[in-house]
Amino acid sequence: INQKLKNIPLEYCIAAKNSENTTITYNCQFYPDNEQSGENLWIDLLKDGVLDNHEYDKRKVLNGKLAIAVAVQIKLKAHSREKIEFSLVWNMPKVSFHNNQKSYKKFYTRYFSEMSPDTAKDIACYSLYSRKTWQNALSNFRKPILENKLFPKWYKSVIFNELYYISDGGTVWFDIKDDPTCKHEVVREYGRFAYLEGQEYRMYNTYDVHFYANFALLKLWPKLQLSLQYEFADTIPKESQNDVKFLIDGKYAKQKAKNSLPHDIGDPYREPWFVLNAYNSHDPTGWKDLNLKFVLTVYRDYSYLKDLDYLKYMWPYIKLLMITVQSQDHDGDGLIDSEGLPDQTYDAWYVTGASAYCGGLHVAALSCICEIAKILKDDESLEKYGSILTRAKKAYNDKLWNGKYYKYDCSNSNYNDSIMTDMCCGHWYLRCSGFKHEVFEEEKIKKCIETIFDYNVMKYANGEFGSVNGMRPEGKVDITSMQSEEMWVGTTCGLASLMIFEGMNDKAWKTLEGMYDQIYNKLGLAFQTPEALMKPNVYRSLAYMRALCIWSVQYALEEKAKRDETN
Repeated sequence: INQKLKNIPLEYCIAAKNSENTTITYNCQFYPDNEQSGENLWIDLLKDGVLDNHEYDKRKVLNGKLAIAVAVQIKLKAHSREKIEFSLVWNMPKVSFHNNQKSYKKFYTRYFSEMSPDTAKDIACYSLYSRKTWQNALSNFRKPILENKLFPKWYKSVIFNELYYISDGGTVWFDIKDDPTCKHEVVREYGRFAYLEGQEYRMYNTYDVHFYANFALLKLWPKLQLSLQYEFADTIPKESQNDVKFLIDGKYAKQKAKNSLPHDIGDPYREPWFVLNAYNSHDPTGWKDLNLKFVLTVYRDYSYLKDLDYLKYMWPYIKLLMITVQSQDHDGDGLIDSEGLPDQTYDAWYVTGASAYCGGLHVAALSCICEIAKILKDDESLEKYGSILTRAKKAYNDKLWNGKYYKYDCSNSNYNDSIMTDMCCGHWYLRCSGFKHEVFEEEKIKKCIETIFDYNVMKYANGEFGSVNGMRPEGKVDITSMQSEEMWVGTTCGLASLMIFEGMNDKAWKTLEGMYDQIYNKLGLAFQTPEALMKPNVYRSLAYMRALCIWSVQYALEEKAKRDETN
């Protein structure tokens, strides 16, 4: 079927695999909206089990939707079996976003011509004759996990099933090798990749969430992770000329400020990569986590892939980001401060001054910067950021450590001492990057995890609901914010990943199993995993990117095993 969808060419093809004892027939023109036309198809098939090989005829066009059909008749010996293989292909080689500023070729056009009238047929034939190869490759890919007797059965389900979002997340993958504006070999070779924050959250490559989700790309498609990183780096020095109004405070600010990482790469209803920062609740320039998360991700990528050219390219951009980061230290103690706003991925949970989450990210990012400076022999930067790190670590411990865990923030609010599931996020990324306890003391980290497990996991639905974001020291859920009383799937996965790095596997499996049981068994939300759940049966934002953080658990299992073996 050749047609256009919103004026973009689109064709469908149905094919069947031929064999010695099969008869393949077809009808290339019937109209299911027309009772007589639809009935004639079934009468034809009922008559002798085959279709009449009806070709498309312009003279017989009817009003309504055009349909096509393929039928396979097969001869069987008594008590025997045969497989019938069909292939359904849709071919839309070129697409554009709503603003129609640029047309993109999908990545598969590198292998199948976007100009040929036979492309859909070629893809259908290729898929039919490649099926067994693909199935064998998938079996081999899954085998080490499926055959590992130490992994629970439910984990073997969730680790693979959550990959649905890689293709079902409004995903685009473009071939831009001929784009003269593309300066990165990795992007030219492996393409431009983007996925939505969520099917209800229309922003591409939302970075504060990708920070959790990117483990799936790093483990399975590492070059796509690097491609995405290179393109984000190039946005850092850019500054938009237009101001936008932000919804929460009604103030105007630049849509994208220089020396900052954008919240996202854009909205498909506008023009992604050209119009950055579709997010318009709070000014993302003031967010405290975005710039730090880029630094942490760069070093984590390097520690895993050992790509020195990548690290060298990112270094100047990291320095630009740190100009903005250090300007957000308002009291000169070396540690980043919040201004009483929800200025991070928990964008409805207000924070003031130094905080466990952003402060921990800051200390961790400074630690990574010092390591990068050593690798690249940048002694001046090492001295500069080493000095800041020393002061930041002291401030972090002096202001936030209460003997059992790091407090939510150092404000005078009635929730400043809430127990946050994500309080050790910075340390978690350091562990993912090869650090041990050089930055955050092991004893304190162990106490934090024990406290989170005892309160956020076990005191929340008896450990059968994941880890709630915020819990009060008296054992009640922090209800001062919508997000504090939610359980986030992605951050629960990140916590479990950290538990594994710290040798607390039993706690990790317990934490994850409760979350899995709620999503897959009790709520029936498989393949539409939400961002957040609340007791008893409340969810928010179905089909959300952050749940891909389950791959950080596999990352931790494999990396810790390697390091233990080396040691």
